[in-house]
Amino acid sequence: MKNNPYDNETFFNEYSKMARSQFGLEAAGEWETMIDLLPNLEGLNILDLGCGYGWHCAYFKNKKANKILGIDISEKMIKKAKEINLSLNIEYLVKDFYSLNDINDSYDLVFSSLAIHYIQDFENLTKQVRKLLKPKGTFLFSVEHPIFTAEGSQQ
Repeated sequence: MKNNPYDNETFFNEYSKMARSQFGLEAAGEWETMIDLLPNLEGLNILDLGCGYGWHCAYFKNKKANKILGIDISEKMIKKAKEINLSLNIEYLVKDFYSLNDINDSYDLVFSSLAIHYIQDFENLTKQVRKLLKPKGTFLFSVEHPIFTAEGSQQ
């Protein structure tokens, strides 16, 4: 598995101070737009790529999704997601985007918020996602635009 900055203690501690880390989806700037693009989640099987603290997974569960798998490359992120969402029936795995081929389930929705911009091979990722999607499934994702972080004042 590739190394990542989110398991660096200093980096993770600083990340945990961000508004989106402390307040979840209400502090996630992209969420207002993404929520309108989601299908009806009731009964769906959902894969969250780069789930971080698991805020989206919890939202999906509260909207009556059937099965949710959240994956993230960061052990610290997955540990935090499990702590935050302990009472919910959500599965979390430490896994990177380069090893999705060993997931044997299929999903109605593959979702990713602000994580895909970290990968180098988007074409390979989309091929893996296509294999994981059920017929007529949805792949919904957002990426970080450089202008958002270029100024350096994001919190």
